[in-house]
Amino acid sequence: MIERALEIKSFLVHLTSNLSTLTENWPTENEWNVLANLLELLAPFAMITKVISASSYLTIGEVKWLFLGIKYHLENFENHNLQIQIDAMKRVFNNYFEQFDKLLHIPAFFDPRYKQMICENMTCQQPF
Repeated sequence: MIERALEIKSFLVHLTSNLSTLTENWPTENEWNVLANLLELLAPFAMITKVISASSYLTIGEVKWLFLGIKYHLENFENHNLQIQIDAMKRVFNNYFEQFDKLLHIPAFFDPRYKQMICENMTCQQPF
């Protein structure tokens, strides 16, 4: 919704001149900036939701990598206007993530698609 509103913002500006109710409720430039920042913050969540929803055979290894991506995004996303919300999201996410992170190591390790990424620094030697 936010993405679409930002995409058509320039078209919506023309409506404000014709509709007084829209003019009275029109977001300020600061509010538009907050919406753009929210879009940037929430975009990975939307992408991962689409990936999970579209997958017929999602493995626990894939879920682990997707959640690690969200964790990385939250840890590295900084925005002065949204810092309180970001910190709250980090707390909630880390609480849930810590509960099942240790359990996901073994299934992710045995997923052949991700084993190479997990073990890239390890060398395998033949026993004989």
